[in-house]
Amino acid sequence: MSSTSIGQLMADMRQLVINLQTRERATDSALAKSQIVNDKISGMKEYQEEVANMNDCWRMQGRKVLVAGLQHENRQILQLQQENRELRQALEDCENTLHLIMQKHRNVITKLAKQFIPSFQSSVAQDSEKCETSLNDKIVSLSRLLNECLANGESVSNHDQELIARLTTENACLRELLNISTHNEQNIARHFVDFTSGGIPNHANGPKAVYDKNCEQSME
Repeated sequence: MSSTSIGQLMADMRQLVINLQTRERATDSALAKSQIVNDKISGMKEYQEEVANMNDCWRMQGRKVLVAGLQHENRQILQLQQENRELRQALEDCENTLHLIMQKHRNVITKLAKQFIPSFQSSVAQDSEKCETSLNDKIVSLSRLLNECLANGESVSNHDQELIARLTTENACLRELLNISTHNEQNIARHFVDFTSGGIPNHANGPKAVYDKNCEQSME
């Protein structure tokens, strides 16, 4: 073989080796990518399996809770029904007992009425006679007391009328004195003090004469 052929073969072989290395690297890269994809797929499968398992668990848990709640409510309903039956029975027993007690009470009252009514009627008749006598005595006493009260009232009324008449006269005299004193304002205080103290004003003429005259007219 010529040197040219050998060189060409070596170049071809070198090119083949390079191509093989390139393909090997591409294959390795493809294998790595496929491995990554496989890992992702397996991870997604595991995730889906976990989600499915969790959903199943939640479904089972929800069913268990629902069943437990229904069972608890059912037990409560049964308990309430039993208590209702017991209360109805107790109410019926109470009604029957009360009916018996009332029946016995009516019988006892009937016997007592038959036994004590005649004697009670006679006692009431005697008491009514005594009450009538006592009532008549009280009426007489009350009449006497009313007469005494009326007499005392008339006496007090007469005394009050006399007092009113005297006060009216004194008031009239005092008014006249005040009217007269307007002519002599300097001595009005002393006139009023003398009059209220029962004395007679010391005047030679004028107010005293008019005062005495007015008082006499008022007394008439």
